[in-house]
Amino acid sequence: MKKQIEESWKRIETWLISNCPELYEYIGNGLDENDITEIETKINNNLPDDYMFSLKRHDGVTDFKFVLSDGIDSFELLRKDRIFEALDLMQKRKNEIEEEIQEGKIKQNIDVLLPIGYFSSGDYLYLNLSTGFVHNVSHDGDNSERGTFSDILKMNADNLENGNFGIFYNILKIPMVNRLK
Repeated sequence: MKKQIEESWKRIETWLISNCPELYEYIGNGLDENDITEIETKINNNLPDDYMFSLKRHDGVTDFKFVLSDGIDSFELLRKDRIFEALDLMQKRKNEIEEEIQEGKIKQNIDVLLPIGYFSSGDYLYLNLSTGFVHNVSHDGDNSERGTFSDILKMNADNLENGNFGIFYNILKIPMVNRLK
């Protein structure tokens, strides 16, 4: 598991350094064991191995200029502080979220959902701590599974290397065709 995460990040880093080095600076530094313990204490749960290994390599992104994709839309990979902000927001909205669960809009137990990504629409990408799968739980009732975090990271590395990177640069104003060497 650790090897696959490290390989995917290495491929993403290599592609960024070679093709768009100014975006590389937006990838956060890795977390240490104390940071991981702080997250696990806050959520009262262990992190899935693939996501924990990823956090140790990179603590999300520092700006929405570099985004990843869940296969459908682009999202900001949340840093530890942004994860904590989202968890606090979930706690404040707990009653409202419970109503959405009752109405069938949310089909997950929110106590096992960890926000790991943020979409420009205001929705979050969640990691289900019970199953290890990533879900988009949107305000319009979409609750679709996107695979494991490791699957998503590998897909992003594959897409960059295969030239399927349009979604990654929706914020930049420079046409990508002129950016590649």
